[in-house]
Amino acid sequence: MSSHSYLVRQASTRTYFFRSYIPQNLTKYFDGRQEFRLSLGCKSKIRSRLASNHLSDIVRELYDSIQSGDSDMTLEEIKHILRIELEKSFRYIKHIQLRTNRYNAERVQAAIADLEAKKSNYNSQAFTLLGSIYMLVAFIPLSWRQTSDKMRGGKIELKTVFVPVGRIVTA
Repeated sequence: MSSHSYLVRQASTRTYFFRSYIPQNLTKYFDGRQEFRLSLGCKSKIRSRLASNHLSDIVRELYDSIQSGDSDMTLEEIKHILRIELEKSFRYIKHIQLRTNRYNAERVQAAIADLEAKKSNYNSQAFTLLGSIYMLVAFIPLSWRQTSDKMRGGKIELKTVFVPVGRIVTA
């Protein structure tokens, strides 16, 4: 097998396909099929070559697992796995082309410091807001009859509520 025999271009649409030759000892397992193709959906030879190299490695691993008896995948399941990997591969290639895959330690540290400052600011604002609110616990009756019955029986309870600043309000 030549180095890129798994990369095929369809002349009519100029789209590249990934071609995989099924090992001879697995042709019976796949109903006598000797190869299969999967559209890469791409007209760029460079992107197609990168993607097909990646898919070729994955297919070899899948064939090895089938030969060893660890897996009993069908051809459609293999194609489904390859489509998922193809999508991930194209996303990665796009990151490289757009140069969005660059790691900058200074920018990361600056972003972390900015988030810490915002967190500290939000915490102090929340503490100030909660500290300035006077909480009054009010008894809200379900009905006037229940309230009057509780008042006659002496069953009205006083509750103590702790406010974050340390004030105690009794209702």
